[in-house]
Amino acid sequence: MSRHFRLNYKTVFLMAVFSFLLINQHVFAQQPCWPNFTTCDVPTACEPDVGRQTGCSFANSCDSLIYGQADAVFWTLGGSNRALIQRFDFRTGDTPTVFTADDLRSTRATPRILLGLNLTPCFAVEGQYNGFSPWKSSRTFIGDGDLLTPGTAFQAGTNDYFMADRMIVSAETIFHSAEINLVRKIKETHLSTLAGFRYINFDEKFGLNSTPNMQVPDYSSDYLIHAKNDLYGGQLGLKWTQGLSERFGLNFVGKAGIYGNNARQATWLRDDNNTFEHRNVSVKKNATAFVGELNLGGYFRITEGLSFIGGYNLMWVGDTARAADQLDFTFDANSSHFVATDTLFMHGANVGLEWNF
Repeated sequence: MSRHFRLNYKTVFLMAVFSFLLINQHVFAQQPCWPNFTTCDVPTACEPDVGRQTGCSFANSCDSLIYGQADAVFWTLGGSNRALIQRFDFRTGDTPTVFTADDLRSTRATPRILLGLNLTPCFAVEGQYNGFSPWKSSRTFIGDGDLLTPGTAFQAGTNDYFMADRMIVSAETIFHSAEINLVRKIKETHLSTLAGFRYINFDEKFGLNSTPNMQVPDYSSDYLIHAKNDLYGGQLGLKWTQGLSERFGLNFVGKAGIYGNNARQATWLRDDNNTFEHRNVSVKKNATAFVGELNLGGYFRITEGLSFIGGYNLMWVGDTARAADQLDFTFDANSSHFVATDTLFMHGANVGLEWNF
């Protein structure tokens, strides 16, 4: 890991901590969230939904020490619009694109778990994990000696990827996000601030398998790419909860931070039934990335200590190495000697349960 990356990471983290301390002076002082009572144990504050409406309680019950949330997030992962497969039209000579990396986009349910501990009536510490491992997808295209890749130099330099009978595109994605945050209620509002540290791992593989002649179906070659990202950084955020009735309410969570990203990619390009290797390249890049996440949802209280929750989520991860973005259809000594980064965008609905003890 380079000196530039370490310094960038430390600077970001210290800025996040310092900013939070400025906003939250006397962090662990035993001060009331609201002027009408000194702790959330006051009986009048624990009447139905008072805790949520005032914002003094982090969960459904005013006297809860531990609270948590478990839900499924149905993430849709945006892809790249890079052209992957073209079809040669023997009548016109045109080569229209028949498949892009974005066509592999799909939706998958992933677990998200949050555990919180109330330290004082106004402060809590929370840990959260969300991830999936692995997320696989593939598509098969059958042609008649008319399938090819973009790039005239690539077409001329390879044998098995030009005028092929069959091409198979595959992708595999792994995503892990772990964070820990200190949360503080803002007096006389429905808001809370948060500050903490987060780690994100995004690992993606891409493969293009080409069979030049289906009369010999076992004769094929592979173009493989493996992109990895490890992001570390501090984040700040805001929470809002508003009770609408004794059972229904709305909530919002927004987080943002600047992260250091250790991005790298490895490329293998083989030809002639995988007997000849054109490329075997590994490249690293240190980048500074913005990460933002939004959740807008609501809750329905089932019992005093249990609620059904649902909502919608958006996440942006900037300067991320995506596997398909590393595709290089040039054919020279510098081919694939780079790490291309772009914004990773994920979105999806969530449903689950929230509880407290």
